[in-house]
Amino acid sequence: MQRLLYRLYRKSRNLANKLRIWKWRLLGAHIGPGVVTYGRFIVGGNPRNLTIGRGSGLNECVVLNCRDRLTLGEDVQLSGFVQIHTGSLYPDHAPREHYSKPVVIEDHVWLASNVVILPGVTVGKGACVAAGSIVREDVKPGWLYGGVPAKPIRPLDPSRATKP
Repeated sequence: MQRLLYRLYRKSRNLANKLRIWKWRLLGAHIGPGVVTYGRFIVGGNPRNLTIGRGSGLNECVVLNCRDRLTLGEDVQLSGFVQIHTGSLYPDHAPREHYSKPVVIEDHVWLASNVVILPGVTVGKGACVAAGSIVREDVKPGWLYGGVPAKPIRPLDPSRATKP
């Protein structure tokens, strides 16, 4: 009986994933094949500004703010509660004015839980950002970044990493 219930659960989870992807494609998002969602995610702004590459995965409660272009490469993994913002407010203007800048997350990147990416950031290929980090500057390819604000910690593969 447990096996049957587990099979039904897996099939319903797969169907829910397909329906979520289908909904965002209908609204204009460019989503590649093999993209998997592990629960609901939020797309704010214009879904037409969103591109998600082949084989990427989005966990529960991911927030994608698409005021400007937001590009996720292939095999990008977003853990729970990640926020990626392409728009914000100028802090030194009164009254506050909105601005937007594109965000690019290149191939094979992992953003751990509760990471916040601010407008105008590019996260390089093969990089990893530690849980709870706030990224306000570009992340170099092949590096582990962490902290508030995020700083380089170490290369993930010293033979292929670029200098920070």
